[in-house]
Amino acid sequence: MKSVSGIIVVIVVVVGGLALVPLFISPEVSVSRSVEIDRPVELVFNVVKNYDYNDMWNPFLQKEPGAQTDVDGEPGEIGSRWMWSGDTIGQGSLTLVALEKNRRIVAKTEFIKPMVFEADDIWTFEPLGENKTRVTWTFKAVIDSYFLRLGNLSMDSNLGPQFKKGLQSLKKFIEKTPNAEEALKQVEHVGGEMP
Repeated sequence: MKSVSGIIVVIVVVVGGLALVPLFISPEVSVSRSVEIDRPVELVFNVVKNYDYNDMWNPFLQKEPGAQTDVDGEPGEIGSRWMWSGDTIGQGSLTLVALEKNRRIVAKTEFIKPMVFEADDIWTFEPLGENKTRVTWTFKAVIDSYFLRLGNLSMDSNLGPQFKKGLQSLKKFIEKTPNAEEALKQVEHVGGEMP
């Protein structure tokens, strides 16, 4: 009987200890990846800020090519929004909130499904000479839910490879485009509401 009660005590201590772990995990999450693109900073900046291009390089759509996407608002302007909805990638939107020409783009990401939370989507651009740009894509969020904090520990290892894949797709797309004017002609803005 003593061995059974000893096992129960050990289980209670282990479970109790694990329940305390999230208290020691920071609610702040940041994931960044960079790539160098052999094109001028103006072109790279213009393509990233225009959500009409997202479907052409976004890594999450590669997981679910049949997902629905739409763009609302004036392309490349503050307030423009890219929306997605799918069985695998969930549902949410990305709204452009700040632009610093050829240097920085900030958007607010709102996740609706499978869980509700917000994050910052930040892009920085560094010219490396006349025809090369270093692009950094950063995800920042405060995920303060007690139960979701455990996921913060694996956020970099889960999200980082997706960002790397997306940046490689973006690089490939942009390097096929000789200049911004031609790039802007390649995609027709459709706008409107999600179905």
